[in-house]
Amino acid sequence: MIGRAAYLALGFGLVGQAAGAQAPLDMAAANMQLAMQICLQNYGTPDQMVPSFKQAGFTERVEDFGGGNIIHWMSDPAQTTLVNVQPGTERSFCAVSTELFGVTAAIPYTKQVLGNIYQGEVFEGGLEGGAIVRPGTPAANNQPCSGYSFIAPRRPVQIDIGNAGQDPLCIEDGTVQIMMRM
Repeated sequence: MIGRAAYLALGFGLVGQAAGAQAPLDMAAANMQLAMQICLQNYGTPDQMVPSFKQAGFTERVEDFGGGNIIHWMSDPAQTTLVNVQPGTERSFCAVSTELFGVTAAIPYTKQVLGNIYQGEVFEGGLEGGAIVRPGTPAANNQPCSGYSFIAPRRPVQIDIGNAGQDPLCIEDGTVQIMMRM
């Protein structure tokens, strides 16, 4: 049997609908890729992303904090993937998470997915440079893992990877959140 990290690093073809009747890990990997594709194709604009998620079979729950501070929570039919879509003042935010695999597997998986959906040059680390943070490094307990960045056709995109939850860190707990700032 192939290990989770190796399995996830293989990548998947692009899908147009949320994955349904398959093994939970397969569903999570396919739905994570679909969600990342929707986020990146629409540069994190909720007005464009929410209809795209709904068309792909995701359901929406809106959390309104007042004053224009709204979070759109999108989930696939099998509940393997949760997406957080937020408008931003300068850069929008889209986070895709699952509880079916962790940050260690998600780092190479994210790079594979980006290679499938974006044909330009993808850089390891942030737009501003700095040290590469991975699970087990001293900085891992204080910040998300260094992800990837690239210059998309309309603007730069920064992707960080952490465990799922309110304040994602670069620690392995079997969950992952892939955060895209566009």
